[in-house]
Amino acid sequence: MKLIRLIKGLFVHICIICSLALIVVHILDWYNPFMDFAGHTVIVQYTLIVCSLILGMSYIMTDKKKRVR
Repeated sequence: MKLIRLIKGLFVHICIICSLALIVVHILDWYNPFMDFAGHTVIVQYTLIVCSLILGMSYIMTDKKKRVR
């Protein structure tokens, strides 16, 4: 159970970091659109998508276990 909690905490932190990075990139892209900052953040976006998907699935699985009991 400690390992699952550690993995969830890791993915939560990754989601927060990626979200903040995307907000900063969006602001920089708004400030200077010719630099195309948003076009170079594909890896950050994919990381955020994967981590969010894993967190959502883990929440559903743990919530399902609580309801069965």
